[in-house]
Amino acid sequence: MKYSLILFCTFVCVVNAIYQRDAGKNDWSKEFIGDIKHAAFGCDKKDLLVGSDNVIANINLRTGKITWRRVFESKEVIRRFEYATATCNLITLTNTLRVWDKNGLLIWDDNNVVDAALTEEGVVEVKKEFVRVRSITGKPIYNHTSSEEFTGILKGSPLTLSTKQSAVLVTSSGISKASSVNVEEGHKIVQGELVTATNQGYYAKLNPIDETKSRVVVHSNENKIEEFNINATQATLAFIRPYTSVDNKQQFNILVKHDDQLSLYNRSGLIWSRDEGLSQIKGLTFVELPTQTQAIQGNAIVSFEARLEKQLETLISLARSTVDGLVSLVKNGLKSDYVHRELNVGRDEFGFSKIMLITTSKSVYAVHTNGQVLWKKTFHSIFKTSDLSDVKLIVTNSPQQHDEKPVTPEFVLVAQRGNQALVATGNGLIGDITNLETIDFKLKDSFGVPVENGNNVLVLVSSDNQVIIRHGTHNTLTKQVYFYVHDKPTNSLQGYTIINSTPVPIWTVQFHHPIQSFAHHATKLNKHVYTNTIQHDETELSKYLNPNTFSVALEAPTSSSSDSNVEIYLIDSITGTTIYHTLYESSSGPINMLLEDNLLLITYMYNKPKRYQLSAIELYSNQIPSHAVNVKRTSFILPSAVRTISSTRTTLGITSKLYLLALTNGQVLSVNQKTIDTRRPRGVAPNPNQAEEGLLMYNPYIPLISQSLLTYNKTVHEVSRIDTSPSYLESTCHVVVSGLDMFYIRTAPSKQFDLLNDDFSFSLLVISTVALLVATFVVKWMAAKRELVRLWK
Repeated sequence: MKYSLILFCTFVCVVNAIYQRDAGKNDWSKEFIGDIKHAAFGCDKKDLLVGSDNVIANINLRTGKITWRRVFESKEVIRRFEYATATCNLITLTNTLRVWDKNGLLIWDDNNVVDAALTEEGVVEVKKEFVRVRSITGKPIYNHTSSEEFTGILKGSPLTLSTKQSAVLVTSSGISKASSVNVEEGHKIVQGELVTATNQGYYAKLNPIDETKSRVVVHSNENKIEEFNINATQATLAFIRPYTSVDNKQQFNILVKHDDQLSLYNRSGLIWSRDEGLSQIKGLTFVELPTQTQAIQGNAIVSFEARLEKQLETLISLARSTVDGLVSLVKNGLKSDYVHRELNVGRDEFGFSKIMLITTSKSVYAVHTNGQVLWKKTFHSIFKTSDLSDVKLIVTNSPQQHDEKPVTPEFVLVAQRGNQALVATGNGLIGDITNLETIDFKLKDSFGVPVENGNNVLVLVSSDNQVIIRHGTHNTLTKQVYFYVHDKPTNSLQGYTIINSTPVPIWTVQFHHPIQSFAHHATKLNKHVYTNTIQHDETELSKYLNPNTFSVALEAPTSSSSDSNVEIYLIDSITGTTIYHTLYESSSGPINMLLEDNLLLITYMYNKPKRYQLSAIELYSNQIPSHAVNVKRTSFILPSAVRTISSTRTTLGITSKLYLLALTNGQVLSVNQKTIDTRRPRGVAPNPNQAEEGLLMYNPYIPLISQSLLTYNKTVHEVSRIDTSPSYLESTCHVVVSGLDMFYIRTAPSKQFDLLNDDFSFSLLVISTVALLVATFVVKWMAAKRELVRLWK
């Protein structure tokens, strides 16, 4: 009981729960399937079953929405995906054979299966020296054992099992030896044409017409019976579904995968389209929106008219909200319901509206913080080629909170094609590409250097140490620039500075083992960060705040082949000096790091007890000249493995930080700053001075409290990154969690102390104010009348 009370008191401050009525107000989520590689039309006319590497899903054929979805572990890759139309069953094979019903419920499964297939008799599962045929319900029908090792199944008629030296036929009468093997090719590319697999004797060919259209030619038994055009290019998969309409006419549905999209067409055109590109996010950058008046460029009269129009719209919106509130008040009494109002694509006074510029493996997106995709551009449409590598997005011009002149967000896409660097400049609001430049050199690195007013100068460094600077009229650097390059073959870091447009090497750090992880300051250090910490004994600790530091993590094997150590280096990027180095014995990856102000967080696995740990390292300036930094460190036990780590950020840095841990179960755990304080007293309760400072008694466990889950009842599969951005309100922060799925939330680590609740009744406030005003005049009139009566007496 004593320890339970201590645990409760220790972690009660980290609770960041929401009420059920608040779910969905300040957050949204998107579910995806991924890079689709398998598809089959269901026995029900409204079902479409698709699969990616480790996901299967049922899509409503009429709307394109997901009906149900099953996600396997990332290491499980689907090797077989077959659908039985007669029984409405699906089989999937990774290392495990699974049989599903039409509602996505698992009927039975079996492990260590080499290959599997559906036949009229049931499911054929192949193991190395054993073949079993089961019914759909899992009941064994017959078995076959062979001295030879089976290597897989070759689909044909009859079904053929291949071994290293011969083949075996599976028929309704059993299993026998065969001398020939029949192979069904399925999808294939023939002379630039995408050919679908045969379905009821029909198949289709897709021929590209131009950059936006393709022609579908439907064949039946090698005879062309129909052709029509669709708006799809770069198709990689196509499936045909023949059916008979209500007027007894032959119709066709063509399912096409192109540019990370899955689209369903018929002869009339597009029925629906699903975009799966956001399931493979590589980079994400928040960009401020210009105000409504900033977005309009012109002379003073045009700007004045636009401002008047905007104020009139605001007045009409206020009147409409008041009327809606009064109507709601009459219907529901004093109980006020939250009314969702759509956000315009423009800046709001609280900074809740922003643009997220997102790069994937094939495209660049602009997504509003309300979840709306504003625009999308494929790399093929921008660069006119698909042979690209290392595409990077850098924001070169971004509006700021207190801009006085109109500012349009601008971005640059840098890509490598062979020995050429491609640089495309675009408008962040509408996605138009304003300039495309080809430079004849091979890129070593590209990055943005901050200048005044939130702008960035683009710096391109070639492999033969040439430097090109690009950004409007800025073609020179006004300050000294330092950067480093990671050479993977030699496990080394090389530091450079740019002098007279030439990168000059200034330091080299050589490591004996491959680098597993990096950690940098997400942005320049907040100018409002408090540099000193006052301890309970009234002594000061000065935080070590160096914006040029970065951290490197290595996994070094030991003399024991089954063990390893984790090494952490904190390096100054200007001088190459190792500021701090530590070793975690008997530890291994996955390693994740976060460098925030003077705090370094590391997550890893502690091998001996087989548990996951979080280590915190705080750096303080040392008064002793011989020591660079004063280090305080501690460690905690995590409830599960961590995929990535991040932290909340606010405008002034006053609000308490939340450290966000993406767990392998698809949840995001928020940990309060006080929980991981390295100065927490060990073994004894905090004394009055320590308690006054806010220090808690050390407890090695970070529990999985449901109220501390930022994603509450949502699951974000295979989280790869967490991105945060401050709003104009000090209390609020934007958080985006992305992986296979995408989750956005506007969170308040210290509650919304500077904003009224969404359910605040403005109507009741207006009525109360009017009532008090009327009551004031009535009472004044009554008092005057009473005084007059008294005087007459």
